[in-house]
Amino acid sequence: MTSQASDASALTDQTVQALSGNPASVSPTDGASLIDSWISSLGDSPIASDLSSLKSALQSSSPDSQEISSLLMSLSQQTSAAASQAGGGAQGSLQQLASALESFGKQIQ
Repeated sequence: MTSQASDASALTDQTVQALSGNPASVSPTDGASLIDSWISSLGDSPIASDLSSLKSALQSSSPDSQEISSLLMSLSQQTSAAASQAGGGAQGSLQQLASALESFGKQIQ
């Protein structure tokens, strides 16, 4: 496994773990930090654009839970699509991430 693949796997695991808990236990600062890591990893992509929007929504003085939920659902769909095109172990990890994003999005509606 390359270092980049290993880093992506660790980031995926870290994100799934953060999303698996109670939404109230994840601070906007924690979310923004994870988002920055993903944006750095993904570069210029549609997913990175949605992540930037999510970061802005989280850092708002009065975060809109409906907007955040909608962005999480969009990210879940994009991640699921990426999982279907991924190979090997990445496919399962990405599908797990997509499920965690969807579940978290539903919890904060």
